[in-house]
Amino acid sequence: MPRDKELGEQDQDTTTPEQRLAMQLILEYFKIKSGFGYGKIARGAHIPAGKVEGKTRDAGRHVNNFRNQGTCPYVMRLKAYFESQVSKHEAFRNPPQYIINLIEVMKGTSVTRDQLPEISHLVDDVFLNVIEEGNGWKQRILEIYGGAWFIIRYAAGVLPGSQPVDATPGEPLTLYSIMEVQSSNPYLSSDLPSFTVHYRPWRDPGHELPSIIHGHILSLRGGTEMMFIGYEDESAFPLVIGAIQGKARQRPPKAFPGFVLRRFEQGAFVCGYCRFVRADKTAAEILSDKELRRIGIMTRSEIIERLQKVIPNIAEIMDELRKSAENDGTSMLKL
Repeated sequence: MPRDKELGEQDQDTTTPEQRLAMQLILEYFKIKSGFGYGKIARGAHIPAGKVEGKTRDAGRHVNNFRNQGTCPYVMRLKAYFESQVSKHEAFRNPPQYIINLIEVMKGTSVTRDQLPEISHLVDDVFLNVIEEGNGWKQRILEIYGGAWFIIRYAAGVLPGSQPVDATPGEPLTLYSIMEVQSSNPYLSSDLPSFTVHYRPWRDPGHELPSIIHGHILSLRGGTEMMFIGYEDESAFPLVIGAIQGKARQRPPKAFPGFVLRRFEQGAFVCGYCRFVRADKTAAEILSDKELRRIGIMTRSEIIERLQKVIPNIAEIMDELRKSAENDGTSMLKL
């Protein structure tokens, strides 16, 4: 990009990615609360319009570019403008706590990890009455459940469009996917424990690359249950898993049960029991393994054969899953 003649040394961008992200959010908040358009904000920030072939251009395009891309030649002027508005514009007279924290990030104020939950204040407000009190549970979840897990369950028993699957008697369809619980996820902006699920859906059984689900983990009030809430990258279809923490709160479990609710490929919701089994390898190592990376839907015999070396009691797990449901456990329930 050619350098704008209006730019001076004071326009040299010294902000961090975190500061620019905070500024993008503040810009959106300020635009809504003040009613200002991009052009008016640009004029207030002394951003020149410039000319092309003798015609004056819209200075607001720089503000719009910053809002969409997090960058423009006049970042420092926008930063100075927002800092001045914070002290005098009524939009910032009594802002929500999360805006106050974003302002501190924009200014470059050091934020400790203990203060980070305040940045997600809006999310905390939504779940305030249902999540476990305090912030200690977030680190506990990571210490106990961090790492890679196999998720094992029976399949929905229907193809996209609700057409029943012709399964061999005694060989119900099963599937397994890979989940990794981590402290942070580049796709999600929050201090909540996060997870990534790699799985292969019905709609593209021959696809070599798995589909991805990103989400967060919440410890519910009382600390004995937790919820996994996420969405699929490709479709934005939701996934919700409920699980009991129980005695696992004191030490990492080798396995634990869960109940899955997810949206099926053609729009219906399906639900059923699953089992999480801890993996000795990382998710990346599993997905690069010649056999284990072949996640997806298969018969009961096939899943036992594929996982028996890493999960010696896989047959017992499949039997336990069947005992968990009134419909004999060999298929998910379709809602």
